[in-house]
Parts: sequence; structure tokens; C-alpha cells
Amino acid sequence: MLALSNVRADTMATPASTASGITRYTTVAIILHWMIALGILTLIAMGLIMPGVLRTPARR
Repeated sequence: MLALSNVRADTMATPASTASGITRYTTVAIILHWMIALGILTLIAMGLIMPGVLRTPARR
């Protein structure tokens, strides 16, 4: 048998299964989702603004 077979299941808990781990991962997920949302909103705003910006022709 494996040496780990005698270890209780609750001692093999991952960091995400602890209360502080769940809070940490939830906080990180919320922050990342807000960053993605702000990035998408920025792309939409730039898409609406940039066609009105006049560009000078490139020199040849």
C-alpha cells in the first residue's frame, strides 16, 4: 500500500478548500473579472472615439 493511504483526508486539503484560501481565490477572481470588463469597455470606447481622430497621411 501507499504511504499516503494512512493519512486522513482532511490533512490532504488543498489551499483552496480552506476558508482563507477560498476568500483569496474569490478576491483574485473578482479583481481579474473587473480588469477584463474594463479592458472590454476601453476597447469599445476607443472604437467609438478613434474614427473621429484625423490621421496625417504617411510619407513615402
